[in-house]
Amino acid sequence: MEQFKHKDWKIRKKAGDDVEGLLREAKMRIEPNGLNELMDAMKAGMKDPNKAVVKVFINLLGLLAEAIGAPVKAYCKKCFVPMLSNISDKQTLVRADVVAATNKWADAIGAEVIINYLGVQLSIENPESRSEAFKWINEHADSIPDADCSSLVKPLTLCLTDKSKAIRESSEAIIGIVMPITGYQEFLGATKDMKQAVQQTLKPILEKIKNSSGGGGGGAAPAKAAAPVKSSNKGDQSSRGKEKSQTREVEKKPVGGSFGKAALEKKKATQAPPARANKNVDEDEVRIHTLNKAKRQQIDNRNKWPINEVKGDHIEKL
Repeated sequence: MEQFKHKDWKIRKKAGDDVEGLLREAKMRIEPNGLNELMDAMKAGMKDPNKAVVKVFINLLGLLAEAIGAPVKAYCKKCFVPMLSNISDKQTLVRADVVAATNKWADAIGAEVIINYLGVQLSIENPESRSEAFKWINEHADSIPDADCSSLVKPLTLCLTDKSKAIRESSEAIIGIVMPITGYQEFLGATKDMKQAVQQTLKPILEKIKNSSGGGGGGAAPAKAAAPVKSSNKGDQSSRGKEKSQTREVEKKPVGGSFGKAALEKKKATQAPPARANKNVDEDEVRIHTLNKAKRQQIDNRNKWPINEVKGDHIEKL
């Protein structure tokens, strides 16, 4: 293990090659016990100043995940996260090695776990890191529902502000998968710490994704209240005029047959008094409209008619 700390990069590289040889001799199957010291060396090797040594250690971490299997998950924070940080390296070959090793870790512990860790890389404003992370997530999009989608909300929202159009489009595509799971309000809340101008820019984008993906959830916008229907004055006046004319027509109809005096008195009792009395109206007519029972009885006694007959002068007064 001392060779991993040697000053000569070639010896450090050889130490990694030797471990790889041991793994292959064991037919890529080893027990997860007693590996702490080796994993510590792997963690330190991710920051080695020599890229050749870094590449060897990255490949070795991929082989260790393949040989250990699911128990390698215990070393995610110690080894995998430092290795994943090299996905932002400017050298294409280094990034390719990181992706290859990541695939082996995904086979061992599940792609959904890897997606959770890639969310951290999306938070870093680095074009290489974000491009490689989105590419990997897109290739394993079927595992997104099994991941911790809430941890992806903030990084994905930040990527919508990236300078690169390709990264923004990739972010929109992944948000279209995540939003139906987390809800629209989660993404809207992720913009609160941003500048007001940025919030105004992102809100229409998030609403568009919500409408296209069906990701309303609890963030569904409240429905607008229906505007009250305004009735025109002319319509009211015409309807009131029709009602008055219909009332006058009913009043002008002669009362006869089986209705008789009782029906006429009932109709007079329900008739509304005039708003204003006319001074030129005959005294008897005024008394009829005031519905004074005593006076009406006197008039009825003076002008008696058969039970089923109404005289013409009374019809005119009605």
